[in-house]
Amino acid sequence: MKSFLKKINQKIPQGIRKAYMPLVYAWSYRLQKIFNLIYPSVIVFEGLEKHSQAPLNFVYAGFHSLISNYWSEAILSDGFRKYVLGRCFFWDIRSFLKRRDVKCSFMLMEHNELTLKNLNSNPGFRVPYWISMEIDISIPLEELLGRQKADAQRRIRKNGLSFEITHDAKCFDDFFHNMFMPYIQGRHADTALLDTQENLFKIFSKGALILIKREGQILAGGLIEFDNEKVSFRRLGVRDAKWEYVQLGVLGAIYYFLTVEMKKRGYSRLHIGGTRPLLSDGITKYKSSLKAKLEPKNKHSCLWMTFLNDSASVRSFLINNPFIFINKEKKPCRAVFATAGQGISPEGIENILHSCPCEGLAETYLFIFNNNKGASNKINYAILPDVFVRFIENVMESGDVEISGGISSGINIT
Repeated sequence: MKSFLKKINQKIPQGIRKAYMPLVYAWSYRLQKIFNLIYPSVIVFEGLEKHSQAPLNFVYAGFHSLISNYWSEAILSDGFRKYVLGRCFFWDIRSFLKRRDVKCSFMLMEHNELTLKNLNSNPGFRVPYWISMEIDISIPLEELLGRQKADAQRRIRKNGLSFEITHDAKCFDDFFHNMFMPYIQGRHADTALLDTQENLFKIFSKGALILIKREGQILAGGLIEFDNEKVSFRRLGVRDAKWEYVQLGVLGAIYYFLTVEMKKRGYSRLHIGGTRPLLSDGITKYKSSLKAKLEPKNKHSCLWMTFLNDSASVRSFLINNPFIFINKEKKPCRAVFATAGQGISPEGIENILHSCPCEGLAETYLFIFNNNKGASNKINYAILPDVFVRFIENVMESGDVEISGGISSGINIT
């Protein structure tokens, strides 16, 4: 059949082929993507959970290796194992695992709106691949960059750092080969999202570079894109990925100088790109500390997270890694986990939320692991009216994860 279609294609004049082949490739790619979501590859990751060092297995269903690599490295300690079980229809994965006697604590699955309708029949969270963030630079200068501002200014003064905005193509080549590529590969290894030089030059052609200097030497740089009234910080790099330059404060200097300069130029928002949904992620925490908030018009490509078996290790992972999920109204929410074994006070909950800040959220959910079912602890949540409380066991059983309502008065934990 393939050879027959190829012969027909070759008989068609080249001019006509040039017109329709891009459409053929586009539809072929789209159909392949849909097929991969309906009949995904099933991959099992097996190792020790980072915080508890207890055994933890989880399954990833899909084909985005960068996404699966990120989650495996975020969840498991070094030395974990990975093996592919094969393909399976997405609605049959639980049975697929059972037939192979594979026990996993939870599953991450790539999906689209079509497959989500089936997944919604089971409890779970829609967790975005990335969340875009921005800094409001219309506020007074002294209020910018949160708690990072003083540290950035101190390091700039101490180490004699300065900056330059340039449109020089030679500087772009230096940035790409000697700053961006070494830094992104060294910092993120096999979870790095690499861009081609051609793609980044297209951004540069309608933007600029910000270069951080010390005594005339360029130590780091960032790629900026201008789009009408919008300015975006797209990529950064450190020369030869040298950690000593990072310790000098070159990354904080990029954000500081860029924010101040763009404010002077009259911009009101600085878009600082995507970050991971885990609020324990170092980059996510750093961007939040700059007083960055979630962009209101995020388009969310998501994973479906669902629990398969309870275990001490999966509880440890969740308690130590609050995350952003997307509710049924397609709004970003925060999921925070805690145990009720020793009782939870409003002050304790405030401390938990303070440790994982994120501005621009629609709602925050506190999911409680009710370890001590014989306990009766009265907790007054009236002072935390924006925190919606759920028992994680009940959520797992009922699928009641994405409810919009909440609890803002006293409840009993039993």
